[in-house]
Amino acid sequence: MAKYKVGLALGGGGARGLAHIGVLKVLEKSGIQINCLAGTSIGAVIAAAFAQGMSAEDIENEAIKFSKVGHLVSLLDPNPARRGFLEGNRVKKYLQSLFEPSQFFENLKIPLIINAVDLNTCTEIAMMQGPLLPAILGTIAVPGLFPPVAYNGHMLIDGGVLNNVPTSHMKSVGADLVIAIDVLTDPIPEPSRVTISTKNHFPVPLPDFFIELYRALIIMSSQNTRFQLEANPPDILIHPDIPADVTMFLGFLQIHEVIAAGERSALQALPQIEALLGVG
Repeated sequence: MAKYKVGLALGGGGARGLAHIGVLKVLEKSGIQINCLAGTSIGAVIAAAFAQGMSAEDIENEAIKFSKVGHLVSLLDPNPARRGFLEGNRVKKYLQSLFEPSQFFENLKIPLIINAVDLNTCTEIAMMQGPLLPAILGTIAVPGLFPPVAYNGHMLIDGGVLNNVPTSHMKSVGADLVIAIDVLTDPIPEPSRVTISTKNHFPVPLPDFFIELYRALIIMSSQNTRFQLEANPPDILIHPDIPADVTMFLGFLQIHEVIAAGERSALQALPQIEALLGVG
């Protein structure tokens, strides 16, 4: 496997992105070394954790905490009067416990690139140098949910707005063989029960506009992802079979189901990955 540098591009998708953990578990168990990473939104969080040395099992154990309603609620600080539904201070404090302010891209064990979007210039920003935490906070700043993150003269929002599965950046971190994971659902057949699940499963009341915002984000990201993957096709594309009712905002209580979907999809793709690497 040493003749190839294997790159992994982890896409955004909120709770659905926890399927990345299942994929990482299978790749680790199979002895497939990941040489470089790129991530957007939740994909960036998981990629950064892996890049700084956490195992897939470590990341899974951390994620499982969010299957408990109390832990999830503890991170919410609603303030609709501000620029986002959540102020984001509690999420920031939690991420600081995983990624210390002294952690820089240059210190990571695996090269990593994180993308976000700059509201000032309307362009995608790719980050692979400097402090890690601001890049993570920027790429998870979902419009309407969190306020934009000011960093280096940019006003950063979720990278999925323009490039949700960042295969286009894999060569920047040295990848020869690219594995991409797209966790978004297809918005066309998605059932209207999203409205019902919003009322039944989220631990705090959400404003009605969030339903329309969620739908708009899915449509936008799905279309952009299709175009980006056509322009920058990976060698292997994994699309976990996550049920459509596991939504990006409302699926954290279904963590075990989502991780298992990632494992199944990776096992299905494993023979093709091993064939490309000349192993197995």
